[in-house]
Amino acid sequence: MGLYDMIECDYPLPGNPECDNNWQTKSLRNLLDYYKIGKDGSLYVDPIANDSWQVLKDFRGEIVFHNADANDKWWEYSALFDNGKLLSIKCVSE
Repeated sequence: MGLYDMIECDYPLPGNPECDNNWQTKSLRNLLDYYKIGKDGSLYVDPIANDSWQVLKDFRGEIVFHNADANDKWWEYSALFDNGKLLSIKCVSE
């Protein structure tokens, strides 16, 4: 199974999933780091989990993250970034 990273998403998600905000991803470093997509679409990292969020200005690529809601419905999203800013986000689990 391996390690993964956690990601919070404060940006509105398509489909409005009723999940907690602790999403998992294997698209990044897989070192149990904490990431966040801010309300403005910026990508942040908090590598030591002490609320010292740093903007990842140079990140380019896709982050796929997933979670399950209280009814065990699987939610998976693909978010595309350029220079640390969200370009698009879509639900890929439907």
